[in-house]
Amino acid sequence: MNLQGSGADLERHRRCADRTIVDVVAHHGATWIKVVARNPNALLTSSLGDGEYGRRTILDQLQDMVECARCHPHLYKAPEVKVWTVLPVCKPLREIIQTVGAEVLNQEDVLAVSDEATEAVDDEGVGVDECTENFTALKLHEVPADAVLNLDVSSMIAYASALTNGRCHFRFRENVLTEQAENERRNPVRPALDELFSSRKLVCCQSAFDDFSTIVKVMAGPCESEAAQRLFERLEVVPDSPSERATALALRGKIRKRSKVIFGTGDRLKAVTVTANSGFLRAAKAQSVDFVAYVHESRALTEAKEVNATPI
Repeated sequence: MNLQGSGADLERHRRCADRTIVDVVAHHGATWIKVVARNPNALLTSSLGDGEYGRRTILDQLQDMVECARCHPHLYKAPEVKVWTVLPVCKPLREIIQTVGAEVLNQEDVLAVSDEATEAVDDEGVGVDECTENFTALKLHEVPADAVLNLDVSSMIAYASALTNGRCHFRFRENVLTEQAENERRNPVRPALDELFSSRKLVCCQSAFDDFSTIVKVMAGPCESEAAQRLFERLEVVPDSPSERATALALRGKIRKRSKVIFGTGDRLKAVTVTANSGFLRAAKAQSVDFVAYVHESRALTEAKEVNATPI
């Protein structure tokens, strides 16, 4: 972006670079809340210019939050900025706050946020969410109904795998496959993917499609090949077109060129990437880049391995 453009652009990036304090982050990041204990009448007076010289008003603080929110999108949208006051807010102050792009929270909104916080504590440390400590991943119910889903290779493999299609009652020679079969019996992946895929548009980039097609030809059994073909019929294959922030990631550790292309293409499309590759997400987060993703457990193609496996 050309920062030598308008003064508004320069001011926005200056604000984004400054320290901005958010008192409460609600709705999984979609709402930022400023908590104010001052008397609303005093807030109105200072907002109208009758405050102490040089002292930042509530409008200054909210405007900073609004500008900062635009620089830190949640699900590709700027978080909503809201303010909560201890005492009721008069109509003039409410209208002034709205002019800077913020809103005043109603009492029912505060109760909803409180309920959400309680639910979040109750849900801590369950299943796949354990791998999201260092990065942000969506839960199934958090994926927007109109979201476009970008499938990576691991998600397509998991969808077609014999393990996720009712054939997980085996003990394989390979320990990793036996472990995946045990995990599938405890926590089936396919039902969640079916619910996720049911009414949403599915896309994958050309690189992911080519890689998965090769893997299916080389490693898949007949049933897995059929499952892959059914998935292909729903998929729209798009050209590789990674976003600038994905391209800028340094190649090290779990950051591989192909993963940058796959996740970056989803990022440019403003899609939710469906993946089992939590390592890439964690490594990207370490470089201060968050991708919008739904994470599931890893599953391999196992049908060809069943001939040497022990049924259980």
